[in-house]
Amino acid sequence: ASPSAHYSRIVIRYCYFHTHAFGCSAVGAASLMEAWRKRALVAAVDASPYLTEFLGSFFLATTFGCNALGGSVVWMPTSTAFAMMVGMCAIAASSGGHLNPAISIAYGLVRKTRWWQVAGFCVMQVLGAIVGGALVLTAGAGEGPDMLQVKPRNHFDWFDVFVVEVVYTATLCFVALNCLVASRNNPPSSGQNEFGALAVGFVIIAGGHAALDISGAFFNPALVIGFSCMSSSKPLWCLFYIGCQVVATILAAILFFMVRPEELQSSLGVGGQGLQCGRTCSAVCSCICPRRSSDEIAEADPIVEEVDLFANDYRPSFPVRLLSEFLGTYIVVTTFGLSSCAMARLVDAPMPTPGPTSLAMNETIVGQVSDAGIDKMSPTDTFSTTHWATAAAVLSMVYSLGNVSGGHFNPVVTLAVTLSGRGHCSIIEALFYIVAHGAAAISAAITYTCISRTTGKLNLRELGPGDGYTWRSVAFGEMVFTCTLVLVVLCMTTVKSPRYMKAPSTRSFQFALAIGMCIAAGGLAEDDVTGGVLNPAIAAGMTAGGGPPRGGG
Repeated sequence: ASPSAHYSRIVIRYCYFHTHAFGCSAVGAASLMEAWRKRALVAAVDASPYLTEFLGSFFLATTFGCNALGGSVVWMPTSTAFAMMVGMCAIAASSGGHLNPAISIAYGLVRKTRWWQVAGFCVMQVLGAIVGGALVLTAGAGEGPDMLQVKPRNHFDWFDVFVVEVVYTATLCFVALNCLVASRNNPPSSGQNEFGALAVGFVIIAGGHAALDISGAFFNPALVIGFSCMSSSKPLWCLFYIGCQVVATILAAILFFMVRPEELQSSLGVGGQGLQCGRTCSAVCSCICPRRSSDEIAEADPIVEEVDLFANDYRPSFPVRLLSEFLGTYIVVTTFGLSSCAMARLVDAPMPTPGPTSLAMNETIVGQVSDAGIDKMSPTDTFSTTHWATAAAVLSMVYSLGNVSGGHFNPVVTLAVTLSGRGHCSIIEALFYIVAHGAAAISAAITYTCISRTTGKLNLRELGPGDGYTWRSVAFGEMVFTCTLVLVVLCMTTVKSPRYMKAPSTRSFQFALAIGMCIAAGGLAEDDVTGGVLNPAIAAGMTAGGGPPRGGG
């Protein structure tokens, strides 16, 4: 072959080799890019729960802080609660929508979330609250008002803060566990219920009005840390608040297992249908106890298998139902008493000057009172929030415990359910229920009496007709609106006949919402006339804490 042909073959082979190599390199690079893309997608999916917890906590902290800057006593709990509801609904599919380290820790204690996830959630929630608190205080051009300081308010001390933070943080976690993770409220065959976020949010309304002027109504370690870091709050108070909330979380997990022993079985393989106090405490406090597999549960626990299949015939033991009624009634009566005392203290306090940082009820009332030359609030302007808070407490507890004991929390409701003859409550059970209601009312009276000891005055509204009304007016108002409440309860919770296909179920959001709003409607309507009590347990608590009823005109 000629030299030219030889060199031509060499050039051709060289070009072919490099072209092939380049093609292989391109394919390899494309494969590598695809692998990196998949890994990035997986990483984004894995990180999304933590990012959403950060964003949700940021939104919650910003809402809380902006309300404090505006000084809105009436709307701060409601606005914060709505922010919590919105955040939980928006990110529930990603992270579960905790938005609160106390709730995340409670999930870990009952073995519904792994501890490494709990730690990640808590870190992101705290970071979100710090960023939100920093932006709020920057917008406020200073350290922020007294409402953002992590410390006791007014003349209250560490004991008062301990009581309200433990009671309402425990209630918040307890409601979250019952509504969002309890098997009988969320059976696998039917999916998540419709009321979880609603129930949790309304706890913030109840606790906010009850504790806002005592502890600041934080109920959230992330908010405590976020606003402590960005303000002049003392570190010791920050640690104290966090300690109270951690204690409340443990208490909520224990009570959750006590009112739902089937969860103790399904998660840990211990317990039974009774209260199981010893096993419950040891299971919650021993964080190394492993969760059983679904195969072990199906083989060993026929009761839990029925629960997982949403067996409507399952009914907790009688001691469990008594505890359920006691807990619900205690929260309802305590909320009524504390929020009444809070509003009465606001009546006795001098009217602040209208402005962006005044602790006024709202702009309308401030303008009207200032124009009229009045130096103090009138009871008409303030007591109405008591019924909004009480309705929120009833709504949350009925959602939580409605399928445990029926969610009566009112002796009149218990009597009506028994007399309806629908088999939901026997006469003997009704008598014990009423005793539990009375014990809870006395316990609640002791609670808000102890809290008010530092002020030297309970400030609890006395039972009896309002100014210009008589006992006849009291009888008419209480009978009409209590009758309405009982009718609503019977229609919403006891109708099971196939003749009424549109009757609400205990997994829809309507049943407790209707009961709670009925209490709000009746309480607001009769506030000036009777005080809008509508519940003998509340009346017993007010009498035990505030003395005998007053006379009427």
